[in-house]
Amino acid sequence: MSKPFVPGGAALMIVLFAVLPVRCAVLSDLTAIPNPFSPDGDGTYDETELSYTLDDSLWTVAAVEDSSGGVVRELWSGFQAADSYSYDWDGRDTGGEIAADGWYTFAVTAGSERMTLSLSLDTTSPAITGFTVTPSRFTPDGDGVSDSLRVDFVVQGADQGDLVSVDVQDSEDTTVAALLAGTGLDTVSLYWNGKAEGAVLADTTYHIVVYTLDIAGNAASERSTVDLDTDPPALGSAVADTNGVVAVDGTTAELSGWAFDRAGVDSVEYSTDGETWALADLTPHGAVDGAAVWSFELVCPACTLNVVDDVVDVSVRAYDGTLTEDGAGHVNTSTSDPAQLDFEVVFDVAAPIKSSSSVTDDDSVYEPGETVTIETIWDQSGYTIEAFFYQVDSEFDPENVAVSDFGNGSYEITYTISSASTLVPVGPERVRIVASDYFNAVADSSVAISVVEPTTTPTGLSVDSNSFDPGEGESVTINPGGSSGAAEIDIYTMAGTLVVSLTTDADTPVAWDGTNADGEIVASGVYFLLIRVDGDETVRKVAVVK
Repeated sequence: MSKPFVPGGAALMIVLFAVLPVRCAVLSDLTAIPNPFSPDGDGTYDETELSYTLDDSLWTVAAVEDSSGGVVRELWSGFQAADSYSYDWDGRDTGGEIAADGWYTFAVTAGSERMTLSLSLDTTSPAITGFTVTPSRFTPDGDGVSDSLRVDFVVQGADQGDLVSVDVQDSEDTTVAALLAGTGLDTVSLYWNGKAEGAVLADTTYHIVVYTLDIAGNAASERSTVDLDTDPPALGSAVADTNGVVAVDGTTAELSGWAFDRAGVDSVEYSTDGETWALADLTPHGAVDGAAVWSFELVCPACTLNVVDDVVDVSVRAYDGTLTEDGAGHVNTSTSDPAQLDFEVVFDVAAPIKSSSSVTDDDSVYEPGETVTIETIWDQSGYTIEAFFYQVDSEFDPENVAVSDFGNGSYEITYTISSASTLVPVGPERVRIVASDYFNAVADSSVAISVVEPTTTPTGLSVDSNSFDPGEGESVTINPGGSSGAAEIDIYTMAGTLVVSLTTDADTPVAWDGTNADGEIVASGVYFLLIRVDGDETVRKVAVVK
């Protein structure tokens, strides 16, 4: 039997090496996500997922090793089929303790093959040091002084991937301006001009917040409160009308008021007739932070008591505690607060002198709807004359009083009593007349008039008695005198207080027994009956006598 032809041995070996498959690695895709990680229990990157792919069925050991090769935590040891595998490592060693910060090795051995991956465990937050914000109160008002604030800090141990941000937050911790956001920063200096989206923010306190987050998820923050203050102090006065009298029957005036600024009030100044500014007395308000009470005494320069009046122009202004170009602080010159308080201080030492006042009608008796004319005479014209008809008209409106100045101290007052008035006095009542030069007023109470109910009586309406004694069981009967519908009777005191309300049919009489809504007998006096029936309204009065 013949042998087949075989080429030389060397040639055969070459062919064998060419056709035998080259053995590939059975381990691949070692990953650690996230890496680094931070098992500090804050819910961010607290564990890492360690994974690999096995391309053959082999005995496999997966473990975390320290820098010396010692096993910190064994993840798997045993036979594994070809597949992908992953394990969550929470940073704890075999004894259940959190491993120290540092570099570790994720090592996988499959058969005779070993693959490793470096792994960083980092629970240390970056440290923010040297954090300063200056000044703590700034005034972005464009005057060139304290128009911006400066923020300085250093992030210790910052890596290139670490995030660093600086934000401005309001009192509700809402970000209103982002000043910085970047990575890989360690030493930071920046300025803020008080603006967000091109406009200066409102005056109030804000927080400058520095925040850093490393790639392991460790965070650190610092915050500082600053006061953005562009508004000047607000000013107020104890005098209701700054163009009014503050001195009466004397030659010395005491002016006082308050000033407020969140920055605090440094000083309050006053000037008389445009002269040099002088400091007013200033005391803390006590109940309100940033507020102060100011006061000063002003002596009339040309008054003669009881003879010569004088008028002095006084201005008051306030400065806050904020640094400004002249070093004095903000003075109140903005449009949101008065530029200054301007007083016309009247030293009113000579009072008006009355001569006489009288009504032009002889009887001085009027019905609602009629016009009252009063003549009042004083020592000179130019006074402010007011008349008050509160005692004779429940609907009195001072705006309806007309005053004519005829010169030589003679004035005429006219007023029409409201036809809707429910106030019908039983006798003459005073009409108060006031004459004033500024606020030095004299009241003339010598004019009295009476108002009576209309003489016409609606058909059918009747009240059977003008007086009665409810203590003796007496009552008054009201007959509305209407034809249909309901009648309403409201009973009032002379002062206009509702006593009780009665209802009946328009054609049915109703009795009032002299009791109020609680069933109590009312006091002796005159009472008004406001009767509404068939769309008409009429007032009658009765007297309770006990």
